[in-house]
Amino acid sequence: MRHRILPNVILAVVALVLTVAITVGWNVIFASYYGTAFTEVDGALKKTGYWFIMAVGDLFLATVITAIAISLGVTVRRSRLLAGQDAFIDRITHELRTPIAALRLAVDTCTRHDLDPVATRQQLTDMRGDLDRLQDLVDHVIDAGRMEHAEWRPRLEIIDVTHIAESCMQRVIERYQLPDGAVHCQVEAALPEVRSDRVAVDHIISNLFDNACKYSDGQPEVVLSIAPAPGAIRITVSDRGIGIPSQEKTRIFRRFYRVPSERSRPGTGLGLYVIAQLCRQLGGRITTMARPGGGTVFTVHLPVGAAHA
Repeated sequence: MRHRILPNVILAVVALVLTVAITVGWNVIFASYYGTAFTEVDGALKKTGYWFIMAVGDLFLATVITAIAISLGVTVRRSRLLAGQDAFIDRITHELRTPIAALRLAVDTCTRHDLDPVATRQQLTDMRGDLDRLQDLVDHVIDAGRMEHAEWRPRLEIIDVTHIAESCMQRVIERYQLPDGAVHCQVEAALPEVRSDRVAVDHIISNLFDNACKYSDGQPEVVLSIAPAPGAIRITVSDRGIGIPSQEKTRIFRRFYRVPSERSRPGTGLGLYVIAQLCRQLGGRITTMARPGGGTVFTVHLPVGAAHA
């Protein structure tokens, strides 16, 4: 894709440089030649015509420069989008192939061998994990498409954020088979009543938990805290994982984008994009920062009132 788009970019840059050079030459010629060719008798009239012609020429050339610059920007942006889509297709293909192969192997093992109940239960547990992984992939793609086409609208109701967080925590413990103490939930007393979308809040917290476990080397250490904030509640998920470089902290919320150092791990580049879009639709925001001593801290602010239209 890059090789196909490069000639267009080079052509646009050359055209832009030549047009700027013509504009500079245009002004230099008028200023050096026509500006000194006036006589005292009709100089005033000629100067009026000079300025009019020069202004029209500059306006025309400025329009051409602007059009070329816009075209160049659109071309580069489209190139990046297409490159991201190609990378996404490669990733999603790999991500789909892995759990499907694992499911096929588990099914073959159960059908071809007379397993004892313990081994059968382990195979079923592994199959459930692979199915959850496939479900996450499908959900991310569907959610990203709905966000991109503005097809999702929040369904507002009074929700218990603490209960949702504890449910998400229990699911991630079971999914990754985490030992006691790997995940903590800290909730301050007297949380305000929250009116938001239950499914969206569940999705946000679940994905932040999942990322914290996925990008941790060794046993995860995840802490979720919920506290009141002015007109909102603050949900914080911190981990002791591999961390995110400071220059990547705004890029990670882009569609299809993945930090180069994390591309060896499973992922589609859509999880944080969907989370950021959900926060925006709910009238909130999400930020990230480095955790002292290593790791990452994600902070979500959700308003306690109605969601953003």
